[in-house]
Amino acid sequence: MVSLMPEVLIFGHYDGHGTASACLLARKLGLHQNSVLVRYKVTDPQNISHIYDAFDEDFILSAKTHIFIDIAINTKDPKSFAGFFEDFVKKIMKKHPNEQPLVYYIDHHESTLKYIHLLPSVINVRFFDTAVSLSRFCAEDSPNAQLLALAAAVCDRDIAVTFHPLWNEKRDILLRIAAGIDYLVRTDLRKAIDTIYNYRIKQLETASYNIPNPPKTFDMLGNVILVYEELTEPWSIRQLEALCEQYGAGYAVGFSANKKSGGYYVKAIQYWLSRTPHVLTILKGMNLQNVRKHPYGISIPVKTKTEAYQLAVKLAQEISKVAVKEIQSQIPVIHHDLATIQSVLIQLLRQYRKSLTQQQQLIEMLNEISKKLDEIKSAVAYFKPAEEIKAPEVITETRIVTPEIEIQEEQKTRGEIKESEREVVSPSEEKEKTETSEELVEKAAETPKQESTVEEESKEELSLPEIE
Repeated sequence: MVSLMPEVLIFGHYDGHGTASACLLARKLGLHQNSVLVRYKVTDPQNISHIYDAFDEDFILSAKTHIFIDIAINTKDPKSFAGFFEDFVKKIMKKHPNEQPLVYYIDHHESTLKYIHLLPSVINVRFFDTAVSLSRFCAEDSPNAQLLALAAAVCDRDIAVTFHPLWNEKRDILLRIAAGIDYLVRTDLRKAIDTIYNYRIKQLETASYNIPNPPKTFDMLGNVILVYEELTEPWSIRQLEALCEQYGAGYAVGFSANKKSGGYYVKAIQYWLSRTPHVLTILKGMNLQNVRKHPYGISIPVKTKTEAYQLAVKLAQEISKVAVKEIQSQIPVIHHDLATIQSVLIQLLRQYRKSLTQQQQLIEMLNEISKKLDEIKSAVAYFKPAEEIKAPEVITETRIVTPEIEIQEEQKTRGEIKESEREVVSPSEEKEKTETSEELVEKAAETPKQESTVEEESKEELSLPEIE
């Protein structure tokens, strides 16, 4: 029983991808980690109706918003799956009669598309085409959150993750984080939720080392790894994948004990990163019984260890033989594809060369235009018109008028008046004035002589006796 009573609950599929996506969404929405509800063999397509038994019903219905993530519609009984949601919505409306129920269904499985119309119309459906697009939608925009979103998609073996820019740079780290998520989800769900929710990436990497190492006794049959030792459950698939990753194989075959029945399982996988055909496609010519298909492999139950070993060898040999034939049959197609690619590349090179020629011509034309512009500028500078003649600046001076200056100006003005009057006098008067002026000149000539005499007398009076 969860101690808190959150208003939003997130139900995630109990595998690595579903658990991680639910934790990332809770963190993105600012919810407490107790809002994430994941339970082994409960939050899955076949047993989703058992959530009332796994969790307290009143606790579930007290929330006003419910989100279901990565739980595909049960293709074996889609009507019962849809019926659970119809009943779920009715219970919420009864618990909150005055509010519109908010139920969100978020998924990416192809099988869901076929039956998604069966869900009640009140449910808000959000469908993604890949596991990586779903987990990235759930994650906030931070480096650690986005890294965990990609690792969550690796848990689902989604080949689309390889197209993300971080894949080539962080491939080994992502594979290690995904293994750590799977380990914690299988061994301690509460710890898995806490570790993912708090972005403890180093702890997830460390947890991955708890998965048992793959057996050392095996053989390579072409592109197939045949393991002779017994694999360790529940890590048999991860052990086979680790061998494929290490040795670059496309397929792996081995066997493990079935503790419930006391028998054995023979397992054959197609390594999800090899992009090879599914195992069943390779083995379609064999008459196999009781085959259980998985997204990237098959498992066949047998009674004894000897049967398991013999069937494993037989499967590995058949896969290797058919895989070689498959590759040989693809050689003409590959040659044709290569020829097509070569033709396209030649066309692209020709277009590129043509583009370069056009660019060169454009550069030459621009250079010519630049030269013409320089010539025009030179001509304009040579025929530049003379500068306009500017009017001289008028310098104003400040005059200080004293009484003496006023008298002088007044006398000057009077002299000008007399001159103007002189212009209108009679000839007789003018003659008299001329004679008078001559007399004045003679008197003026005598005056300096008198002054010089006075100066000589004053010098004689001021002369001092010589000192012996």
